[in-house]
Amino acid sequence: MLSGGFTMLTAFYVAAVFNGRRSGRLGNHLYKSPLYPLIPILGIVIVVGEVIVLWIDPESGRPSLFYVLGIYGVSLLYYRFVLCRRPQKWRVTGPEDIDRQ
Repeated sequence: MLSGGFTMLTAFYVAAVFNGRRSGRLGNHLYKSPLYPLIPILGIVIVVGEVIVLWIDPESGRPSLFYVLGIYGVSLLYYRFVLCRRPQKWRVTGPEDIDRQ
């Protein structure tokens, strides 16, 4: 039912590459987007195509698109209004943090 999930992930990847290049965050690290800006532009074309295909299918595609947008919207609101207001802020914990406990 959530076939729109990959559409959103692709959109976030494309946005991250464009923002990373614009801000210079991708310039000094090991990872640099190959064939920039061809790959992110191809990603935009893919996202637009996926949205069109999901919109054409009224039985499963369109509801999937709305569900995914709702899930990401609620997640964004939770992050913005709950996690960002905590005094210790929000940070990702990884295996090294788990091993220290």
